[in-house]
Amino acid sequence: MMHSKFQFHYYVPSAMSNLPQQGWKVHVSAFYDNYRKVLKKVAKYCYLKRIPFKYVLSIQLRDLLGKQASRLAAGKLITIYPKDDQQFEEIVLDLYKALRNIHGPYILTDRRYRNSRCLY
Repeated sequence: MMHSKFQFHYYVPSAMSNLPQQGWKVHVSAFYDNYRKVLKKVAKYCYLKRIPFKYVLSIQLRDLLGKQASRLAAGKLITIYPKDDQQFEEIVLDLYKALRNIHGPYILTDRRYRNSRCLY
């Protein structure tokens, strides 16, 4: 098990006891100048849909978005945990539309969703 140096804030709906052990993960990236806007949009969406997610604490953004960031973690501001394939498809389509004009760093370890600049 890999230990992360980052601390996260988690949202897990009360109907769930834990995050899924395996399955899809959606990563959302952002730059310093737009991370608050991205976080607000994604958090609002996840709260309304009761979808678990986590995001890195703002005091650690330099480590996550800086040039010295780990290749495994670089750019991964938000991680969303869909419960199944259907919810995964709904999430990426909805967020693709909501974040279409948003840019974030490229996440080397993930596959970009369509031509999105922040959704992986």
